[in-house]
Amino acid sequence: MPVDQILLKCAEPTLMAHEFSGHESLGQPFDYRVVGLTPKSSVPMRKLVGSTATVQLVRPDGGSRFFNGVVARVVALPPVGRMHAYELTLRPWLWLLSRRADCRIYQDKTVVEIIKEVFAGCTQLAFDVDLSSSYLSWPYCVQYRETDFNFVQRLLEQEGMYYYFRHEDDRHTMVIVDDSMHLPDAPGCDKLPFSPHTGGGHIGREAIHEWTYSEQLESGAFRHTDYDFEKPSSDLVTQARNALPYAHGDREIYDYPGEYTRPGEGERFARVRLEAQQVGVRSSDGQTSAHGLAAGTHFSIAGHPSEEQNGRHLVVMTQIHVSQATHESGDAEVSFECGFSAIPERVPFRPMRLAYKPLVQGLQTAVVVGPSGEEIHTDKYGRVKVQFHWDRLGKKDENTSCWLRVAQPWAGQRWGMQALPRIGQEVVVDFLEGDPDQPIVNGCVYNAEQMPPYPLPDNKTHSGWRTHSSKGGGVDNFNELRFEDKKGSEYVWVQAEKTWYRLVKEDAYEEIRNDEHSTIDRDRTWKIGRDSIGKIGRDRMTEIGGDAHASIGGEAITRIGTVADLVVGSNLSIDAGGNWSLNAGGRSDLKTGANFAVDAGMNVHVKAGMNLVIEAGAQITIKAGPGSIIIGPDGVSITGPMVRINSGGSPGSGSGASPKSPASPKAPVDATKPADPLG
Repeated sequence: MPVDQILLKCAEPTLMAHEFSGHESLGQPFDYRVVGLTPKSSVPMRKLVGSTATVQLVRPDGGSRFFNGVVARVVALPPVGRMHAYELTLRPWLWLLSRRADCRIYQDKTVVEIIKEVFAGCTQLAFDVDLSSSYLSWPYCVQYRETDFNFVQRLLEQEGMYYYFRHEDDRHTMVIVDDSMHLPDAPGCDKLPFSPHTGGGHIGREAIHEWTYSEQLESGAFRHTDYDFEKPSSDLVTQARNALPYAHGDREIYDYPGEYTRPGEGERFARVRLEAQQVGVRSSDGQTSAHGLAAGTHFSIAGHPSEEQNGRHLVVMTQIHVSQATHESGDAEVSFECGFSAIPERVPFRPMRLAYKPLVQGLQTAVVVGPSGEEIHTDKYGRVKVQFHWDRLGKKDENTSCWLRVAQPWAGQRWGMQALPRIGQEVVVDFLEGDPDQPIVNGCVYNAEQMPPYPLPDNKTHSGWRTHSSKGGGVDNFNELRFEDKKGSEYVWVQAEKTWYRLVKEDAYEEIRNDEHSTIDRDRTWKIGRDSIGKIGRDRMTEIGGDAHASIGGEAITRIGTVADLVVGSNLSIDAGGNWSLNAGGRSDLKTGANFAVDAGMNVHVKAGMNLVIEAGAQITIKAGPGSIIIGPDGVSITGPMVRINSGGSPGSGSGASPKSPASPKAPVDATKPADPLG
């Protein structure tokens, strides 16, 4: 059925449709061009650009097909006769998203939820969602330096979704789908007859006039894999296979990364990738006079000589051209041509991944963030959250980004190094495969608010590690290991802000080649399981402000090379459980300020090699049994039952003094010096 008339409705009412062409592809924005004629010498282009316009194809039976879009471009063409000509380019409202770019983070949302948020900024929004499957949320998804259109397009392509457009007078609706079997039928295109002809586009009935078909070799399998650090030993390889009935029809595509962490998701992605690869294995191209054929609609062909070509097909692309004579000529005849590409209905349609995914070119820095009032925010993997400098919507809190793993110099199974970036620190962020969805922290950097611990350049020979006490630590609250490498002033400084723990499971060696100084403000407690051996080359001086207590389970042997002095401010008590020996090579002087008592259980023997002098200032008494001798100031008194002088007895004798020589102390062994294992 021919087209009776082309009508144009736009912001310039004097424009009359003269020629219309359109290109449609399933899963892509349409591109319509309409040439309008006007008797006016000029039209306000500014009024047209950005407005909406509708082209209406009117059939003789009164039916119509509409093509609605946003005027993206207006071109003034050479005049047609006495009429001025203008070409209007119509694009879908979706195309407007190509004129807006952003950097934005989405978390824990499905692709459809993300797209709805993007669409929320478009005032001419009209879309429907008609999905057959359910989809998982994406934990983290970044739009990075790309247009909203490219972002939406690549998300749809990754999930295997696509869209077509439904046109009405004054509006068009984008319909998002994922199952080509559920796409609508083209109106009036059930069993279109195959009717070849050699003429132009003036055909009185709707039919298919040209039909070519092809088969081509594509891959027969798709396999990919990925990595999940939470299940590092898991094998995430998944595949889809649909070998084609040709030689070499089983060739496989292998890819990494698959952008998934769950095997079920990987299997679906593999199937989607393979279906996209095989869409064009069997395809047809044709020409028709059917007005209802549009990208994303089904039709059926009948009467083709090749029986396998008859049946239902899906239109994946159309190229329409309609023209009518000028109004000046009075010729109202309209020419209509529609070229199309189609695939068999049974072949599932999937879009190829044509939209580019931006790559982060190199490293970025970001600021570590977390909940208000916290200084450190992490999880069991030591991950942190950050605010990127380009993120204008982040609130600098724990919801700003995903968890980012932090690279450590060493990481093992419950061993390695651990230093977590803290809230407010600036960190260096890299991206796995350059993917903005996979950030990883690989270091920290100083800035004007986070300055180095040792003022520079004055301390340029300093290096080390200074921590910061948390929560609520001040500038003086930290643990530290510091090195000074300035020639002649080298040192190592260690500070424990509170407690120092040191565990040596075997031996410890220490060598100090000059002095050692130790200051302990309070107590010191130590325990030695076996021997304590020490050697002092010169003097030892000890001052004890209070008491000194020592308990020795065995012998105590001390040898003093020269003089030993002992001064006791109060009492001195010595208790020997056995013998007590005192041997003085020279004089032995013993003086007490008051009384002096000697008490022996049996004998007391006092012997002098020459003289023995016993002197008392008042009285001397010698007593044995009932007898006594008293020497006093008034004379000498001798009493006893019988007193004999020069007769009757003989003097007794004692054993004499024989003190035991003290044992010699054991000589201490030299300490083992530490040796550098590297030599």
